Amino acid sequence: FFFFFLCGVFFFHLLSYLFLCLWLCPLRALRQPTMPHRESNPSADTGPHHEHYYHNTSTLRPSPFRSGWGRFFHTVGWLLVQPFFYSVSHFGALFVPTSDEMNHCMSSTMYFFPLLLCVVLTFPLMVLGLPMYLPARSFRRPFVYSCDIENMSKPLAKSSWCVVTANLCLLPELGARRNNFRHTRQRAKQVALRVRAADLARKDELPDHHLLTHFPKADFVCLQEVYDPLAEYELRTMLRTVYPHVLHDVGSSGWEYNRFLLNSGLMVLSKYPILDADFRVFPNNAKLDKFICKGVLMAKVELTKARATDKRRTVGFLFVTQLQSGDSKLREDMLEQIHTITREFRKRSFQPDSETIGFQVLAGDLGFDNCSAGDKTNFNHDLLSEYEDPFRHSNGQDRDFALGTRLYNPNLHDSAVSTPQNLKTSLLNSELRRTYIGERPCPEAQLPAGYRRIDHILVQHALPPQMQRDITGANMLTAFAGLTDHLAVMVTFTTGQHDVESLQYVRSTSSTDERDKMSLVLHNRFGSVSYAHTRSASHGHHPHHAAAAVGPSASSGTASLAAGPTGSLSSTASLTTTTT
Repeated sequence: FFFFFLCGVFFFHLLSYLFLCLWLCPLRALRQPTMPHRESNPSADTGPHHEHYYHNTSTLRPSPFRSGWGRFFHTVGWLLVQPFFYSVSHFGALFVPTSDEMNHCMSSTMYFFPLLLCVVLTFPLMVLGLPMYLPARSFRRPFVYSCDIENMSKPLAKSSWCVVTANLCLLPELGARRNNFRHTRQRAKQVALRVRAADLARKDELPDHHLLTHFPKADFVCLQEVYDPLAEYELRTMLRTVYPHVLHDVGSSGWEYNRFLLNSGLMVLSKYPILDADFRVFPNNAKLDKFICKGVLMAKVELTKARATDKRRTVGFLFVTQLQSGDSKLREDMLEQIHTITREFRKRSFQPDSETIGFQVLAGDLGFDNCSAGDKTNFNHDLLSEYEDPFRHSNGQDRDFALGTRLYNPNLHDSAVSTPQNLKTSLLNSELRRTYIGERPCPEAQLPAGYRRIDHILVQHALPPQMQRDITGANMLTAFAGLTDHLAVMVTFTTGQHDVESLQYVRSTSSTDERDKMSLVLHNRFGSVSYAHTRSASHGHHPHHAAAAVGPSASSGTASLAAGPTGSLSSTASLTTTTT
């Protein structure tokens, strides 16, 4: 009886789902446009922007809906739909035990009938809520901006910044158990507690072999795989005193995006105001990623207020993504799309008359390393030549302190990797590292176990009108041991007091009064300078050239720039400017 009843419930649910999908397909033209395919012209426009979302770059409107009705239907639909999906997820999780449950002979059969009853009782609510929830979600902005006014931090005159990226594996219960985890919401609380502990620490931990057991005092935290709405809520509410500016619930909903299931899982936590943001969907996902709205989240943050000398504020650009796993060709297409869309976002959002760029960072789980022969087309992509990776010595070769960032899932509950200190000890031991770190089996990876580094923080080379920047530290974090199957990555860097263009002019002039006066003129006239940039060929970079004509009389000067202790960037800039 129960078997036939469940079959009837399943088929009725399937028919309702297909009906809603067919009903919503004609509305796809009104949704958020996706990125262009690689075959399209990179310089072509990718589609109309929603000006009512992004027209004011001085502030970002928190509500993702055009009117209160959209928010009302979305909230009511979510309250009706989510109980059913949570019941189905926990019911399916009964049949997927984790390794620690099997080792301790833990059984969950006592929850079988209660969860089955929950599935049956919440099914009518789901049928009632879907016609409200799916249309409302299809027409919403593809992210939510939360700002805690009481804990807002005003931009300070600082020049040192810390960025952390972490893949948290906060999936619904059934998906989490497929990765040998359980209790998603409880894990999210533990993650938040470990992040908050860093803000309470009196002094920073000194790295040991570029490894840290505690979470640092980061300015920006970029998260991936935060799919579970309740886990996301726990992170956002518990960390709002430390990170009052949050981009969350990121992703579009549609049959062609994610089969109406999971969002992108991306999340950005910031101590400083977020001025502008956008999200674009990758149009071509494969395998299980078809049920995930994968894309790139872009944000512009305010680093410092306008300076009294030139009336310019300093801004930074953060790009967060998670690429396709197990398909290097598809990742290559996604990198090309990121290359195009991030340029367009920066061009649209940056205001050269009133802003100076402090840094541009690309972070996330890119799905490939810098050594495997199967990933060669990925780590040789032109996009990566514009960024500096502090863990990379050259294309195809990592630095000695670089380690793999993906833990071997079947061993996640072993005592050797269950705590931050134990995980650090295992990483420093070559034998244990081969046991617990690395994707196995991984047909693409042709390197020793323990060195497949797929989580990256890339800092763009300082090109005008961007400030100088020097990378001062790069570490891997074991702070989330026992809570996720990835190591977090942290990079610290400093930004200069002037952008590259004005710095070269200041060094090439001798008069102090004229220097101050012309510095403002140069700031307001980007593009009136002739540059020639060359990068060291030993690190796999290619020359980039840009030129612009200037007036009839000119003076010239040169400046040399070095990018931090890693020594991976050597630039020489030549300058020709107009003087009266």
